[in-house]
Amino acid sequence: MITLKNITWENFHDVIQLKPRKDQEAFTKPTSVFMAQGYVNQAAEYLDTLKAITRNDSVIGFAKWVHVPQEVKPYRLKEDATMIDAFMLDQNHQSKGLGKEAFKSVLKAIRSDQRYTGKHIVLLCHKNNVGAHDFFHRFGFCKTSKTTTINGEEYLWFQTTK
Repeated sequence: MITLKNITWENFHDVIQLKPRKDQEAFTKPTSVFMAQGYVNQAAEYLDTLKAITRNDSVIGFAKWVHVPQEVKPYRLKEDATMIDAFMLDQNHQSKGLGKEAFKSVLKAIRSDQRYTGKHIVLLCHKNNVGAHDFFHRFGFCKTSKTTTINGEEYLWFQTTK
């Protein structure tokens, strides 16, 4: 069974040691970078949630989502939204159907948390990460016309209704 758990000292090292497959490395940052961003966001009083994805109490992945107010830099969204900033399963736990179950859990957590306002859930995905595009599309996410460039790489925006 997949569960989302708070990151604690007991699971911290397992979370930061998660690795994507080699062919996915260009599309993501290490979980430690996302965790540092979450810490900065929380210190700045932004609503940011970080979770360990576990199966039978073993850490198999990581998820992070944040409330993005309308027109706030750097994203400048047209309305308030919840942004899934990170979602990844360790390379040893992919292609087993666990990603689908885990992503369903993330969406359920976002939709049930009344602190997250806005009618859309959004995410950024590297333009060349076609496998992820297909994955998110299966959950009702559609590409928007908006793109963002980060460190010279183009990312596409996807959104679905909350």
